[in-house]
Amino acid sequence: MEMNNINYKKFFEILLDACKLINSSFDLNIALERIIQAVTQSMHCEGASLLLLNKKTNHLYFKSATGNVAEEIKNLKIKMGEGIAGWVAKNRKSLLVPDVERDPRHNKDIDLSTGFVTRSIIAAPVEYQGDILGIVEVLNPHDKDYFSAEDLILLEALTSQVAIAIRYCDAFAKLNQENIELKKVIGLEQTIIGQSKALADVLRRAEKIAPFDVTVLITGESGTGKELLAREIHSNSHRSEKPYIPINCSALPEHLIESELFGHERGAFTGAVAARKGKFESASGGTLFLDEIGDMGLSVQAKILRALETGIHMRVGGDTPIKTDVRIIAATNKDLRKMVEEGTFREDLFYRLYEMHILLPALHERKGDIPLLINHFIKVFASSFHKT
Repeated sequence: MEMNNINYKKFFEILLDACKLINSSFDLNIALERIIQAVTQSMHCEGASLLLLNKKTNHLYFKSATGNVAEEIKNLKIKMGEGIAGWVAKNRKSLLVPDVERDPRHNKDIDLSTGFVTRSIIAAPVEYQGDILGIVEVLNPHDKDYFSAEDLILLEALTSQVAIAIRYCDAFAKLNQENIELKKVIGLEQTIIGQSKALADVLRRAEKIAPFDVTVLITGESGTGKELLAREIHSNSHRSEKPYIPINCSALPEHLIESELFGHERGAFTGAVAARKGKFESASGGTLFLDEIGDMGLSVQAKILRALETGIHMRVGGDTPIKTDVRIIAATNKDLRKMVEEGTFREDLFYRLYEMHILLPALHERKGDIPLLINHFIKVFASSFHKT
């Protein structure tokens, strides 16, 4: 199908805005609702629906819909090949029906059961790498009698993004579940294991510090258990029933970490289609663990310092002060004193974090704990492989 009569600038503006909305959430249910909202807004129509294919029953079911009868149709199912939607899914071909009354494929049962009057339909299959996932259908344009060929081209472009969004959310959900299971397997939710004097001294100090709302800086080599110790401090504090939120400062690019920490307002930057709370707001009342804080850039360090000193911050793109009550525990394997001397870490932030300092001993300093750790991991991995 040619695009001779399309306003290219408008076409790509609509497509870009819709793609931002479609890809603004990792949660599949939220993403699917936004998908149909995006399609409805882009197509200027009375209603739109996303139907997904249940491969076991070979039925299409309404997963998300907009319009006056959106709630009524969400429980309905359509057989593969039945009606216009079923025909599109079965044949994997887009379809433009200017007047549904003259098309024998139109199934009137849904209109009769809901009271909706369908005049014109465009529908396109949702496919990903040769796999049919479902279809998107759009009903009744607001500003004209029937849809045009250009409308169908736009819908086909949108459905290609819909397929990517569905697979993307599915993959994220599976990865998140695998991450949860992996944490269970390797025992990351367990307390620090060891009986050496060096470790016992650290745990006693942490126990004394925990009840007081002081900022804590935990230092030590990689793998010594800095996050586990931070969790212990939180669990033994009066904040234990409130959120404990960790963030790895080295895992995010500098241009994203400010938004991740402080949140952003809608339109603050490209892709910010909705306002979003940051980690400071989410952790309010509880503990925010800033891991690898030595990797944080100077500009973000300044904003962290202000939030620590005043308990107030602003979202990216916002001008409303937000008050939070957060305890900060920070960790690093770097020499922050040396970084202060070199000018790569703020001196005022260093001393603000250094209210209480705990140095975790490396394993070579507590060799007596090695047998305990070996036994622990043997049990963990034996359990995961169902071995005794």
